[in-house]
Amino acid sequence: MPRIRTGLNLDDEAVARHLKALERIGLCRTEAERLEFLYANLTILDGKASSLLSFNAIGLASLAVWLSNLPQDFFHLTLDVAFILFLVSAGLCLRIVWLHWASTKDLLAPAEHASALVKLRDSRTMSYRWAWWVSTAAVAVTAGAAVFHTGETVWKAFGL
Repeated sequence: MPRIRTGLNLDDEAVARHLKALERIGLCRTEAERLEFLYANLTILDGKASSLLSFNAIGLASLAVWLSNLPQDFFHLTLDVAFILFLVSAGLCLRIVWLHWASTKDLLAPAEHASALVKLRDSRTMSYRWAWWVSTAAVAVTAGAAVFHTGETVWKAFGL
């Protein structure tokens, strides 16, 4: 499993090195280009988080229908765990899509604002990665439950 923090700038020195590297490779020669690049990164994260949030909503709706027709037993508990995992993932996604606008203070200090945006991007990236893994765990639990349920249904249908 890839590490959640891989490739992230976890301290002020790493953030400064990252910003210098963007400038050095010519991607962000001006403060405006740097801010545009970092806001584009945040937009990408927003899109990914929104997609995962939609996926989680489908999982939650599906499980809600399934759970409403089951007796409260171990199988129900297993699906409850998947439901909770989808909820946790959705909560992490909501943290990512929190609206952030540059303040006047930010605009008057573009270097500090760029550093803050790298930290925000990396923090949201970590949240997205956690959300993705939690959602993946929910899918795995749901898939295991579905395979078990299907096997049980086949067993009963064929009188085995």
